[in-house]
Amino acid sequence: MTWDLIKGKTKYSDVNTTLLKAELNDNVTYVKDYAFYKCSSLKTILLGNNVIEIGSSAFSGCTSLVDINTLGHITKLSDGVFAGCLSLTNIVIPDSVTIITNSAFSACTSLTNITIPDSVTTISNWAFSGCTSLTTLTLSNINDLLNGAFSGCTSLTSINISGNGKGTIYGAPFSECNNLTDVIIGEGIITIDGGAFGSCGSIEVVSLPDSITTITSAVFSVNLNLKKVIYKGNEYYSKPLLLKVLQNNNVTVTDASFTNTGLLDGIYMTCYNHDPGTYAICYGDEPNVIVNGVDVTNKLVKDGDYWYYTFTEGENVVQVKETLISISAYSKQKTLFNAYYKVIMGEGID
Repeated sequence: MTWDLIKGKTKYSDVNTTLLKAELNDNVTYVKDYAFYKCSSLKTILLGNNVIEIGSSAFSGCTSLVDINTLGHITKLSDGVFAGCLSLTNIVIPDSVTIITNSAFSACTSLTNITIPDSVTTISNWAFSGCTSLTTLTLSNINDLLNGAFSGCTSLTSINISGNGKGTIYGAPFSECNNLTDVIIGEGIITIDGGAFGSCGSIEVVSLPDSITTITSAVFSVNLNLKKVIYKGNEYYSKPLLLKVLQNNNVTVTDASFTNTGLLDGIYMTCYNHDPGTYAICYGDEPNVIVNGVDVTNKLVKDGDYWYYTFTEGENVVQVKETLISISAYSKQKTLFNAYYKVIMGEGID
């Protein structure tokens, strides 16, 4: 069927819900709100070359839709435009689109691949929420990533988000993304707002850009598997050191930004063979230290903010607060190890 209705005409969904294929000719420039709403048998859409705007929920609830020839020169995808299209597996957003609006593709549970061009700077509330088959995501020119944008994307395992120099991640765009393990926040993102990655649960590694200026409360909270943060090319396993380094680089951040994560509470060192002597274990709170399986906490000596332990030959593994760390100690036939140290995370403490 060829459909040439323009704005103001009757919605097709009002008169027929058994449509299998819709072909919109070149007279159509605008597909009105709810035009094909809940046409549950519709499988194929052929858009004409002159369609530039698709209205709110125009194809929402088209549960059999699997094929869209092209979104052509579309400049606006309105709220809920393809929401609930349960059979849609692939979508290519044209570079004429700058904003993906509220719930545009929410609950597209079969969607495995999304191509989002650099032209898109804003992804609105719940835009892709509940897209449970989506596994990876790359966004390259974000200005605003809003609340719930990818919430409930339970198959999502990795994301890479960069911005346009003033990019902000708001609210909780990745809430309930329970299988997300690898988070790369690229250059051009300056603010990550409260709860953005809170309670994702499986995040193991986060990379932060040099451009970051603000990380608010609870951004990465309740991610017990998060044990490494990469910033300025260095790896941080310790929350106190990470916070210190971020703050020294004029980043607004608090302890609450990383509440209940797997980051260590102390600052730990790696050992290099040097002159015999004592070896600095950590800086900050008193650690619970096990060396080669033996609890040596009562043998620690505190000097200022530093805790020291005298290593003997053969002691080359330190376990701190139940976390195993290799310290790369070499004896060279010496009984004691050195006092020269370097923080594992790449930042020395003078």
